[in-house]
Amino acid sequence: MLKFLKEKRLIIIVVFLILLPLLFLSSGSKSRHEMAWYERVVYFLTNPIQKVITNSVEGAFHAFDYYINILDTKQKNQTLEKKVSSLLQELSQLRETQLENERLRLLLNFKQRVSPFMVPAQVIAKDISNEFETVQINKGSEDNVKINMAVVTPQGIVGRIIKVTSHYSTVLTVIDPASRIDAVIQRTRARGVISGIAGAHGVMEYVRRTEDVQEGDVVISSGLAGIYPKGLQIGTVYKIIKKPYGISQYVEIKPTVSFSKLEEVFIVMSLEPLPQKKEN
Repeated sequence: MLKFLKEKRLIIIVVFLILLPLLFLSSGSKSRHEMAWYERVVYFLTNPIQKVITNSVEGAFHAFDYYINILDTKQKNQTLEKKVSSLLQELSQLRETQLENERLRLLLNFKQRVSPFMVPAQVIAKDISNEFETVQINKGSEDNVKINMAVVTPQGIVGRIIKVTSHYSTVLTVIDPASRIDAVIQRTRARGVISGIAGAHGVMEYVRRTEDVQEGDVVISSGLAGIYPKGLQIGTVYKIIKKPYGISQYVEIKPTVSFSKLEEVFIVMSLEPLPQKKEN
């Protein structure tokens, strides 16, 4: 018998595996009272296995559904992230356009208030050496720009043109040591000459020691040199040193123009109205 079982074990296992699902179906469709004795034996023997298999299959299905949900959620999140990134980029561009429009509106109002004979220009480069304080703008001789023309902004005086090429010009700023501007203290009308100090400051020289000068006083252009329009801001008094001797006092100026943030400027083409052409 044992020999027979050993020899036919493969056939017996195959038959058992074929009959087992049929017995499951048969026993599952009947109540326990309707089962034959052998069906009850099969039921009690196979029921734990059936539960394990059922739970495993259900667990596998749940795990698969969970995995699919995770993939779907991840894909939706990626789509949302792309939309958010696109909207943020669009918002940034709109904000930059708004800021540019505000600057251009300010420049236009400034031009109407100061002089109609001004040409707008863009700052395209800045001298990074420690020797000079200059900036380069995108207007040149092709735009009728000439040496010694003033360059200004609504915040105040930037400097004057010192070099001109066809399409570009170099501006010597008010903070360059070579710069000189005839100026007055707006509050007291005390006069002096502002020269630059490399490092974003300037000094108002030749201010009489007896003049009333206080920190925070506004310094404006006098208009006497024939380069800069009269009354434009140059800076505010930053430091005052009165020595016990001499006829002048040391007055340090902080420019009103922020040179590190300079983008748009105006070139003053003429301080006087241009002659009108006679009509024939």
